[in-house]
Amino acid sequence: MKTTKKNFLLKNEKILFQIKEGICSRSCHYCYESSKLNTEMPFEVLEHGFKILKSLNIKEAELIGSEPTEYSRWNELINLAEALNMDLTVYTSGLHLERLNNKQIKKLILHVMFKATQKFMGAIKELLDNDQFIDLRVNFDPKDLKEKDIVWSFLVQLPRQYLKQVSLKYSFTAKTENPDVEFTDIDALKEIKPEFLKFCEEIHNKFPEVEMYSERPIFKCCFTKEEYEKYFYAGLDGRCNMEYTVYKNGQIGLCPPVETLVPKRTMETGNQFVAAIQELRKNIALLVKKPSFEDCRTCSFLQDFSCQGGCFSYKL
Repeated sequence: MKTTKKNFLLKNEKILFQIKEGICSRSCHYCYESSKLNTEMPFEVLEHGFKILKSLNIKEAELIGSEPTEYSRWNELINLAEALNMDLTVYTSGLHLERLNNKQIKKLILHVMFKATQKFMGAIKELLDNDQFIDLRVNFDPKDLKEKDIVWSFLVQLPRQYLKQVSLKYSFTAKTENPDVEFTDIDALKEIKPEFLKFCEEIHNKFPEVEMYSERPIFKCCFTKEEYEKYFYAGLDGRCNMEYTVYKNGQIGLCPPVETLVPKRTMETGNQFVAAIQELRKNIALLVKKPSFEDCRTCSFLQDFSCQGGCFSYKL
């Protein structure tokens, strides 16, 4: 009797395909893609990568890179996912919602850069009617929480029955390899912490159905035990999902903000893919030992791998 290979990835590990690079039509000011040339992943590389995942019984993949829905062979990509029965999560700013209405797309990581219009929300409701889920991605700047009004605008306009399909996925601008992006450090977060906690409380009171969590574990040292207990619903505490990214040359490495920290690996076969993941896991364990913030060097949160200093406090 034929047996199916077991998906060997750990529960908190994801495989991302960076199908586009460079700035998109939205041009978010903190995007780590903005310093790259406009290029995209050859379809043949994408197809080969999907088939490797399929051979290993991995049935989920995430699409990233500036704006994935602007990929030139988007329709072929969707047809491929349907043929392989691959479930997709798409990172998007909502530029082309009509391209996302497909049964293989199970979740959107949606970053809205403007107060939602009635037309935009109508398209969102169509996606939710088709059983999709939305992580409403909020990226707070180091010195203010200006995106909180955008979140409120989105949730207020959403009929109550859809709220259980929406999560609030917040983060603070991460340290990246783009020198033009100002990142949030520990002192900056301490300054805006009272306003941030008030925002979480307001969301929880008005929209209790909406789950909140940190996209990257927040600097845990900024919060007291009492704050963790009082604001448990805000998802302050949590372990980081490890995201491995397949790049346009077919190699696999860490996610784009920190992609040069370790060498990328070849994954032309299923066995090479498994070996690459195992090697990357070892590299990550070593990286945790050399954080870039002085306060992180002796912090137990970093040592137990549950913090990572807000998307890696490693030396870049």
